[in-house]
Amino acid sequence: MSYPRKLRLALRLQPFLILLIASQWLVAASLPQYLFNRADFPTGNFPSGVAVGDFNNDGRTDVTVSNRLDNTVSIFLGQQDGTLGLKTDFPVATDPWGLATADFNHDGKLDIAVTGSCGPNCGAVSILLGNGDGTFAAHVEYTTGIGSITLAAADLNGDGFSDLAVADDCGTTCGFISILLGKGDGTFRAKTDYPVGDSPYGIVLEDFNLDGKLDLAVANSSNTISILLGKGDGTFQASQNTTSNNAPAAVAAGDFDGDTIPDLVVSHTGAPWALTFEWSIGCHRDGRL
Repeated sequence: MSYPRKLRLALRLQPFLILLIASQWLVAASLPQYLFNRADFPTGNFPSGVAVGDFNNDGRTDVTVSNRLDNTVSIFLGQQDGTLGLKTDFPVATDPWGLATADFNHDGKLDIAVTGSCGPNCGAVSILLGNGDGTFAAHVEYTTGIGSITLAAADLNGDGFSDLAVADDCGTTCGFISILLGKGDGTFRAKTDYPVGDSPYGIVLEDFNLDGKLDLAVANSSNTISILLGKGDGTFQASQNTTSNNAPAAVAAGDFDGDTIPDLVVSHTGAPWALTFEWSIGCHRDGRL
């Protein structure tokens, strides 16, 4: 099949957020195909994490980006034409990485959580409570495990408040998931740590054993995938680990084979680089690997 034009994404050293806007065109068989129009927006230095949400309640999607070398998050407000406005920066903990958005204080305004891999002996998550106009209050830091990288937000104990699960990459010989339960007012309880495989990176929340309670899947750079079954009260069973391909990184969940049981797709940064569908793990109704 020939395309009217090629999509070329050049790797650049300059820090930019690349926005790809889908556009539809029809081939002779009248089947929809999708290309992307690209627009670049300057960020801070060394952008890492990215998340979206409506931060000013205007019905348009906005974007937030974590900037590792600047220790900031940038907010880009969505415009009516699908582009983004100029960035506004907000300070956060040192070396910010992963981002998650949720209404942590139940005021109807979207908030931001961002991990901080602040050094060899510390880790933190910064909470920025939204004002509802695209601005945020000064961040408040909560201690996590060493080397916090990625995170996910969801209600893990059924109290209606958003909680946090944070992947802590504390080195090549250890790894933990830190659970911080939200109080519903924008603050969090002290962390509880759960051991997983060494050097965890990607994290995803899903009900893998179909018991109505959220579970955790973690991609560990040490060539394993960890599954932690949730108890529904904010605690988790001990992790079950299985071998994966070279250096698992990002992980996502979905029902890829249509059996209504969640599966995993995992990217790998070790050669040969690959995207792996893990139908063989997390696919039993009891959550076994």
